[in-house]
Amino acid sequence: MKRVYLIFLVLMVIISAKAEEIYKNEVGVSVGLDTNDAYELEASYRYFLTQNVAIGAGVGFYQQYFCDEVPSGDLNDGKWTSWRMADDDVKIKKFFLEPTVTLRTPALLIIGKARLCLEGEAGLKMQIPTDMVSVDYYNSQTNDAKSSVKFTGRGRWCFWETKALFRLGFPKISLSLGYAFSNLDIYTNYRRMTVEHVSFASFYPKKKQTQTFFLKLSFPM
Repeated sequence: MKRVYLIFLVLMVIISAKAEEIYKNEVGVSVGLDTNDAYELEASYRYFLTQNVAIGAGVGFYQQYFCDEVPSGDLNDGKWTSWRMADDDVKIKKFFLEPTVTLRTPALLIIGKARLCLEGEAGLKMQIPTDMVSVDYYNSQTNDAKSSVKFTGRGRWCFWETKALFRLGFPKISLSLGYAFSNLDIYTNYRRMTVEHVSFASFYPKKKQTQTFFLKLSFPM
């Protein structure tokens, strides 16, 4: 009896796999929110080596919509009484490139032309490890002010990322709901900056991981 169940299960997987529309190329767009109070946009391309294995890459952008960590400090050098990171640079933003490998299950549920399956994806999120920020100096007594540009090129440039997706596929379009976990530290460049002997690292959270919830639209080609 166990053999009969096993044969039945194998046949169902084969039949459901053959029922899938075969295509080699897929483009997608996704939007997500992460635990760094940032939104993320990504455009991606995948090439299917088999019906269930794909390689690809994505180009994306993330930017914080809220940040209350603002490096600042007091001075007593006779000319300036305080300094503060410029408002335009407080919210971190970055472009990234991410090569990926994807595994997809055969259809787990078929309703009409809709097919539900699961996907797992592993990638390397790469970004330029440099940043420039403006620091504003103030004199509260004379109301004088000036700006100075600070630069760092010592941040990390590569992070791993894993994704799990529920995918609902139709012949011309697919909708996926996903969760991503990575060791992305969006503060990696800022942590290494120092102004007036004050390290920016003391202003940012120690946690160096990122979780993201996202929606993705995919189009087979």
